[in-house]
Amino acid sequence: MKKCWRWFGKKDPITLDMLRQIGVEGIVTALHDVPNGQVCPTDMIREVKRYIASYGLHWAVVESLPVVESIKYGGKDRDKWIENFQRNLMHLGQAGVT
Repeated sequence: MKKCWRWFGKKDPITLDMLRQIGVEGIVTALHDVPNGQVCPTDMIREVKRYIASYGLHWAVVESLPVVESIKYGGKDRDKWIENFQRNLMHLGQAGVT
């Protein structure tokens, strides 16, 4: 079992350095800078992954990839949002983040 910890991004008062010092191995975090429903570029995902790795940690879990409300209630524009959600999943996978 690997010790993982929730990290709220660069504005989190608990830094990655602090987490590393207490024996954390993996980070659980979200795409904090991406507006709900928008596609996150693979380069941005890779940069977050590199930043985490620079502290000797790995991005273990992506948390809170939001689902746009229109998908939930079957709105007219749901297909567009579903496509964006799928693209985000593909980009995360391409960057090696699960």
